[in-house]
Formats: sequence, structure tokens, C-alpha cells
Amino acid sequence: MCQNIITADHLDVCDDGKSLHRYSWVLLLGGINDVARGTSSEIVSQSLMSMYQRVNVHKGRVLAMTCLQNRGSLMHHSWVEVERQKLNVFIREYAMKLGGPGGARLLDLGER
Repeated sequence: MCQNIITADHLDVCDDGKSLHRYSWVLLLGGINDVARGTSSEIVSQSLMSMYQRVNVHKGRVLAMTCLQNRGSLMHHSWVEVERQKLNVFIREYAMKLGGPGGARLLDLGER
């Protein structure tokens, strides 16, 4: 049974097709923590796309959020900032492609 907050782990549990359908919107955050821990923006993008597709299969809508700058991206690790910007481009493009009724919406927290 799904809880009120759905994480990537919960999406697997909800793939039975019975639980996720009661959610009309699913908020998916960008993945800055994964990037800061060394995961490439390409791998995070693939994971996000998988979650976006699962939600869409169950007729849910996605609120896709871009990644804010964090201390690591601003002060110590320029590679984190580069990966954050790449990830935000992916999230923006996804939301523009699937925007509209029944699709995705974008909450753009990252500056351009």
C-alpha cells in the first residue's frame, strides 16, 4: 500500500496498478543529492525518466522540479554545478515536451 509521499522505492511498490491511480499529481525532485554524491546527470536523468513514465502509465501527472544550487555546487565542486545545470536542462525539456492537460508541469527552482 502506498503512503502519502511517494519515493522512487514506492513507485516500484505501486506498479501493481491499484495504488498509484488515486494520485492525480506526483512531485518529483531533480536529484541534486545524487549528483553531489558523484552520479552523472545522464544517469539521474534516466532514473527520472523512468519515474515520469511510471506515473504517466497510471494516468498521473508529474510536477517536475529543477535542482537548486547548493553549497557544494557554489563553493567547492564546480563539477557539481555543471552536472546540476545539465540535469536542469533535461528536466525543463521533459516538462516542455509533455506539458499540457494530463502531462507534466515544471516548477523551475534553478536559475538559468
